[in-house]
Amino acid sequence: MDKDKPVFQPYFPDKQKDVTYGLGKLETGELSERFFQYRNELLKSLQNKDKSFWEKQAIHPEYREYSPYILLRHILMHEHLHPNIDGYFLMADAFYSKMRAIK
Repeated sequence: MDKDKPVFQPYFPDKQKDVTYGLGKLETGELSERFFQYRNELLKSLQNKDKSFWEKQAIHPEYREYSPYILLRHILMHEHLHPNIDGYFLMADAFYSKMRAIK
């Protein structure tokens, strides 16, 4: 994202079955480890970015406006909708605690 106007390409797994980035041959445990490793590297690389970085305009064929801020928001929403097992336990605990509180 060092370019003045980065270009993002959407990924459609049902249409791009040949695009696996070499991940299709890995066991589930290693896939999970890589996911967390790549996510942590991404988050670390985004620390201490200034306002101009987050507002940088980008090109995405599915959106009129796109930026690193919007990309990160999409990533976070995706993780929220598809949590790992720890995330499910956290949501269940929060739901249960709220239900007990409003009894």
